[in-house]
Amino acid sequence: MRLRVAALLALLYAPPARATVFVPMSVEDLARSSAAIVIGTVHDLTGIEERGRVFTLVSVAVEQTLSGELPGSTITLKENGGSVPGRQEVIFGAPRFQPGEHVLLFLTVRPDGSLRTNQLAQGKFSIETDTAGVPRATQRFGSGSLVVIPPGGTPPSGPVPLDELLSIVRNAARGAVATAVGAAPPHTPLPATAAPSEVTSQFTLLNNGRFFEADLGMPLNFLIDGRGDAILGFDASRQAMDDAFAAWTNVETASLILADGGLTDDPTNACDGPHKVRFNDPENEIPPPVNCTGTLGVGGLCVDTAETKVFNEMTFQHATRAALTLANGWQGCSLWTACNVAEIATHEIGHAIGLGHSSEKQFESDPVLRDATMYYLAHFDGRCANIRSDDVEGLSFLYPTATPPTITTANPLPSGLVFQAYSVSFAAIGGTPPYTWDLVGGNFPGLTLSTDGVLSGRPAAIGPGSLHVMATDSKGDSHAKQFDIQVDLPTVTPSPSRTSTPSTTPTPSVTLTPSPTLTASLTPSTSLTSTPRPTPCPGDCNTDGTVTVDELIKGVNIALGTLQLSECMSFDASGDRIVTVDEIVKAVQAALSGCT
Repeated sequence: MRLRVAALLALLYAPPARATVFVPMSVEDLARSSAAIVIGTVHDLTGIEERGRVFTLVSVAVEQTLSGELPGSTITLKENGGSVPGRQEVIFGAPRFQPGEHVLLFLTVRPDGSLRTNQLAQGKFSIETDTAGVPRATQRFGSGSLVVIPPGGTPPSGPVPLDELLSIVRNAARGAVATAVGAAPPHTPLPATAAPSEVTSQFTLLNNGRFFEADLGMPLNFLIDGRGDAILGFDASRQAMDDAFAAWTNVETASLILADGGLTDDPTNACDGPHKVRFNDPENEIPPPVNCTGTLGVGGLCVDTAETKVFNEMTFQHATRAALTLANGWQGCSLWTACNVAEIATHEIGHAIGLGHSSEKQFESDPVLRDATMYYLAHFDGRCANIRSDDVEGLSFLYPTATPPTITTANPLPSGLVFQAYSVSFAAIGGTPPYTWDLVGGNFPGLTLSTDGVLSGRPAAIGPGSLHVMATDSKGDSHAKQFDIQVDLPTVTPSPSRTSTPSTTPTPSVTLTPSPTLTASLTPSTSLTSTPRPTPCPGDCNTDGTVTVDELIKGVNIALGTLQLSECMSFDASGDRIVTVDEIVKAVQAALSGCT
């Protein structure tokens, strides 16, 4: 194996799962508020990272431009969420794309000048041909979205004949953006069809993320935006958040604790930051509303996919950061009240802690599922920040008081020295002991993990490495976590040089005996003096009088058997054609103190 052990890239720090609140926008308002409207085919997707956030670049081949001007026949959208090496961010409420997908897109422009869909998932329609050969367009909000239907409003419809939709789009695109506030705009109704739905019989989970801190009794402390909501004012908006935290905390059958952790003036929302509530969309991530329709807020969590727990016959990933962002620009809209915002916050925090919808069926017949705060349609019935029986059941399943196992050993592990003895004992709490320990990913040469949780041996490589360790209790519940380790060369202090001076100077006694005279004729270029080539010091492969780090690395690889001795014979001081630890140490001493 190679000497330099690369650290494994198993820590995927994302995914932030984001749940979004939509007041469905009419096709007319989508068209009038869009910079361009196109039909095209998705070519490919590329993840990028900017300022701690992940985005996806979506390449679309434009087949038809219905409105607006575009830079060419191929455009690139920059959508929230995606994957990059080591990190993933999932945004609920953002549009989902697949290469080869045929789409109708309503586009707007980001503050940085890039294109994106207007109103997140509302701005994308998938075009599919039905069994009769008729192209139809379908708008999908996604399972993490809360849909708010204001009085007199109509829930979103299912697949619509593409020709009928395009007729509405073309007529609307000729008009100006609607500016009236407070009243529902006139619009052409789409053909009445059943809304797409997912029939459920109980609570659902969202993205399998949960906060493992709850298993240790640790609260999730949220920093609150010190500006407060521009419409409600600071006191009312902070109280709405505190009431939402209390709704999910005051459940006797669950272990989760949410708390107000104080104020912040930092508007950023990176995955490696604290739990946070932000008002007034400080980074302009949410498109502005039109006629009191659009996106009310976005909530979510970041997830480390390398750390998992298994209990209740499910695998959960470690959520590391929760956040809620409320939109800007809803002044004059009757639905923006302290009570309704508290219900929105409670629903969005429910998604942030890992819960999905109780049901996504528009005409849900089960009154328990329909009454749940996690139902996909907002109630706005005066419940404010309260949860119902199905919400309690989901929370208790996700955060039980009988907690699953938790590995308590700190990361990173203590560092080690190459070829020297190493031992670390792992520890865990919770679940049902005893625990069985396994190495489920990664490794470090020379080290092994016993079933009772002792990592030991003699590291046989230098550099960083990682190990994915799992503890399983007697019930079969488990916790798997990645640990980093660093192994270095031993530090050697050079010994001071000593000069030996003889106590007496012997005077040689020389007797000269006459001998025949030998006369030789020498040419000027001939030398009778022969200087023997000095023996290089240990590790000095090129005999230049120094030992470098690269030469030390070569010697260790010779000792490990990954290089031939012929690559550097000077390491074999004993001449036995074997490079030992002592010979490596002598070479290290030569590197530190110099060759003598």
